Amino acid sequence: MIQVTRVLTFEEYVASNRIALLNSTLARRLQTLMWLNILPIVSAATILLTLWELNDLRAGSGNSSAFIFWCGVLGASIMSCLYPWIFRRKLTKMYQRQELDRPWTIRIDPTGIQSTLPGKFDTRFEWAYFDRQVETSELFTLVQSKRLIFITLPKSSLSPDDQIELRKLLAAHIHKNPT
Repeated sequence: MIQVTRVLTFEEYVASNRIALLNSTLARRLQTLMWLNILPIVSAATILLTLWELNDLRAGSGNSSAFIFWCGVLGASIMSCLYPWIFRRKLTKMYQRQELDRPWTIRIDPTGIQSTLPGKFDTRFEWAYFDRQVETSELFTLVQSKRLIFITLPKSSLSPDDQIELRKLLAAHIHKNPT
């Protein structure tokens, strides 16, 4: 049995969310790619186009309906450019709401995984619940891709022997997802 009691840092939480999103369903991966990467770039170009159009309207005979339209496009473009920042703030609030800055315990044995945060939750997961596991240089992350639920085990909190034992348990119970 492996038991880890530690505080999950915000940076580890962000990394775990990124891993979980990248290993979730295709629709969720595409949605994340669009909202966090593609849309802000397109919106920046749209802001330039909108400012050019508004300048043309100001120089020519001002059409009020066109002005209102381009102001709406400008507002939507600015919001889309800010979405990565809004997403980061949302993650911060989720981290605080889940109280992961308090010590919590994860117990792993051949029958499953138990995650406990005293006074908040005590949940037991069977191995069959998780459909993917991802190992990075800093983290082990177990992912339930359809529900975007994950458990993170930082390697810094595991001894080398525990890491070897965990790899064996993961290989026996969860298919490895190469990333």
